[in-house]
Amino acid sequence: MRSLLIVLMIGASSVMAQNEKIDLSIAQKIKQEERLNSDIERLSYRLLDYAGPRLTGSDGMERGYKVAKEMMEEYGLSNPRIEFARDWPRGGWDIQKAYAAMTVPYYIPIFPAPVAWTNGTNGPAKGEVTLITAKDRQELQALKGTLKGKIVLMPSVTEYQISFEPMARRHTEESLKQTAEYPITQVQPRRRRPAPAIEAANCLMQKYSVSSIRKNRL
Repeated sequence: MRSLLIVLMIGASSVMAQNEKIDLSIAQKIKQEERLNSDIERLSYRLLDYAGPRLTGSDGMERGYKVAKEMMEEYGLSNPRIEFARDWPRGGWDIQKAYAAMTVPYYIPIFPAPVAWTNGTNGPAKGEVTLITAKDRQELQALKGTLKGKIVLMPSVTEYQISFEPMARRHTEESLKQTAEYPITQVQPRRRRPAPAIEAANCLMQKYSVSSIRKNRL
């Protein structure tokens, strides 16, 4: 009986949520606040360009902590502080310099992107370049002992597609005006998947219905 009561309560709450009246004027005020008083540009600059990369355990991570704390203080938050949750035994990793270049048969600079925690080379390293096309572990095992002292390259798996469409489009004065002044007049209903509790309730209701039908038939 309690289970059936829970089903009815859940069903009633979902109906109330569907009939809830939405104040569109509040939504419009939120939109105007975002357009006129948004601080997102300054925040994104401070947290991204100014603070820089924030790899776990690195000096950049601590720099990011300090920048975030300073911004909280600027907004008037009381007692912002940095607290460390636990030790990081792996240690930090910060990139100081990454450089590569092809020197033969002519010079071409290459801009590498080292993966975090990659070991350094302890100075410039030169070697013969070898291109490998191994596709699985067995093919890699067959190359064991043949790559020592060589610089290994692997072919790119990225598929390049030619497009003649521009990657970005510039807004016109009319489109900018519509974006700034377009009022919010209605809210589109969102389709949500039923929560697990509601799914369980529906199954329970079906179970009670089937059992009551069987009892009536008996």
